[in-house]
Amino acid sequence: MSLQSRERAVLFIQNFVVQHAVVLPGRVPSYKNPDLLLLPSEYTKKSVHESNVASITDDEDKLPYSTFTEIWRQFLPTTYNLGL
Repeated sequence: MSLQSRERAVLFIQNFVVQHAVVLPGRVPSYKNPDLLLLPSEYTKKSVHESNVASITDDEDKLPYSTFTEIWRQFLPTTYNLGL
């Protein structure tokens, strides 16, 4: 897994979230960050990963699901998914 494939995954998730996420007005219990974004339950992390894999033509750049979700947690901590 190259650095470039990881960067590509971060950009993919960011773009996906911009298109599909819902910004919650106000505060959510146990989440004090006002920048919290939630994806609707129809978009699971698995389905976002599958979309990412489908968009990549080179097999070497396709990240495994576990790596994809770790990148998601590490670099996009304010983006949550209701349909885990």
